[in-house]
Amino acid sequence: MTPLDCARTITSFLQEACQEYDETTTVWENGKAVKEPIKVYTGFLAKCPTAAAMRKQCPAVVVRPENVVDGKENSTVGIVIYVTVYDDDKTYAGDTLYHLMEFIRMRLLSSNPIGNVFIAPGMKATVTEEQAFPQWLGFIELDVYIQQPKKYRPELILGR
Repeated sequence: MTPLDCARTITSFLQEACQEYDETTTVWENGKAVKEPIKVYTGFLAKCPTAAAMRKQCPAVVVRPENVVDGKENSTVGIVIYVTVYDDDKTYAGDTLYHLMEFIRMRLLSSNPIGNVFIAPGMKATVTEEQAFPQWLGFIELDVYIQQPKKYRPELILGR
């Protein structure tokens, strides 16, 4: 399983979890509450030319493989899950982000392993001080075990 395969497996799992639990966010448009489904992607969000286009991407979860570490005993891929929501509530701004991040954390840990993806201990969730109100961003970092490359001698396998 490649690092990208791991990210895609987690993406599929989170898409199914959001549907199963009817996970949405509520935004206000023209004085009316509108429920927005959570969109889950692998890799990157599309670049947007306008703030309105960026807002339409929210709420979004982006699962990305960021690094691979080959150690003596095992190999891991570092996965970062970016979470972005649009929340213009002046009193409880950011609560939507915290809720969605906790939903993701709980679903991943309570279902580990995710298919054939085993999450290593040590998941970390971060929300920074600087935020582009009313769009909020947080991220969850985790390591996933992957197959460690092994050296082999072709002549032993091919019998030559």
